[in-house]
Amino acid sequence: MGAFTPQSKQALHKQAKTPGSGSLRSPQQIVVLAGSGILLSLGLWVVLVVGEYVTIGGVPFSVIVSFLQDDTARTAYFEGNSTQVHDRLSEMGVEEQMKGYYRDRIADEVKLDQHIHQVLYDRTGYVGQAYRVNAQGILVLRQPVIRP
Repeated sequence: MGAFTPQSKQALHKQAKTPGSGSLRSPQQIVVLAGSGILLSLGLWVVLVVGEYVTIGGVPFSVIVSFLQDDTARTAYFEGNSTQVHDRLSEMGVEEQMKGYYRDRIADEVKLDQHIHQVLYDRTGYVGQAYRVNAQGILVLRQPVIRP
């Protein structure tokens, strides 16, 4: 009595193929789901980067945009002129913008300054007068700050 009849097997098989009734997906549904996932991921990254919750290489997005919009800075960077890049970034106030971004994360002003200069050194190759580069590629103050 508990055995399936051929008719009931066909009915179950037909029911499994009806749209939305099981785990079988049409190619269109797969494309829509994949596209939605990609758009959601991209949208999340855009919100995180533009909202400056994350940085790109340690540089806030707003600084990158202002740098890319400045012909002098951009040209000097792509020509490999680290001194001109540094001078132009100083004129643009980039160091202060970056300090404003990191200040709530790094309370010590000396460490904050060193971190900002390290990020800029890593991106441009410029070493400020107050620093030297050690064997590991890390900026070190030439004259340590003496605190009372």
